[in-house]
Amino acid sequence: MPRSAKELAERLDDVLYGDWEPHPLPTQASISEIEERLRIQLPEELIEVAKHSRKFSNLFLSLGPDFGSHSHIVPYNQYWKRRRRTRRLPTDLVIVTNGFMDEDFWCLVRNSGNPLAVEYWSPAPIGYPKCGVRGERFSSFLSFLEMLIEFYGKRASH
Repeated sequence: MPRSAKELAERLDDVLYGDWEPHPLPTQASISEIEERLRIQLPEELIEVAKHSRKFSNLFLSLGPDFGSHSHIVPYNQYWKRRRRTRRLPTDLVIVTNGFMDEDFWCLVRNSGNPLAVEYWSPAPIGYPKCGVRGERFSSFLSFLEMLIEFYGKRASH
């Protein structure tokens, strides 16, 4: 049985460690501006998790009105779109997770025929001529959240 985004947000809070400074909550105006500037419709589940998860900022970029923040989805994506060719974010991806120091990202897939698809991407290591690595893809944002909960749940139990 599919779970609601609110239930998944609560489960995610149970398995994520640490307490990062929370992002401002998304507003209708911030969501509209994000969608316009990034040319993508955000999954409703992502927005709901941002509203209900106490630890959303531990893993995800801000969807709130804090557009000047280094951890906001718009400037973060703009930065990765301006990188040199071998480290540049592919044009069909929109980063939604904070890569922290490892530069591993989960991205929404634009123009995939499935607006809820989520895919792994990492840029090529510095000095390598090859472009970034694309990896596992989830067909829905909810299935992606289920994977995160399972992954972090296993880490928390060890």
